[in-house]
Amino acid sequence: MFNKQFRLPIPPFTKMQTLSSDFFSLLYKKNTLSHNRYGLIVAKKIDRRAVVRNKLKRIIASSLQGINSVLPQGYDILVIVKKNFQQEEVIRIQQTILTLCKKII
Repeated sequence: MFNKQFRLPIPPFTKMQTLSSDFFSLLYKKNTLSHNRYGLIVAKKIDRRAVVRNKLKRIIASSLQGINSVLPQGYDILVIVKKNFQQEEVIRIQQTILTLCKKII
């Protein structure tokens, strides 16, 4: 997962703006730091097994770490996974995250 400095703290999910795709919703807001902080939510509605939910979180986390250098910096970003995420490829997920994050600017 992410180092502690890159993790989104639990309380500040208020007043976040939303972007959506077929795979997930992306909530974001500007922070006062020079780097991004990330949070991931995979609900039990997606799959009741923790192994599957954790695998999906690892896929998203590795995608975010891979494209972090090209993303705009200084944002809190929360990714909420939707049901049809399980069937997609990692490269397509990275492209979707990148296009949504470019809309933030």
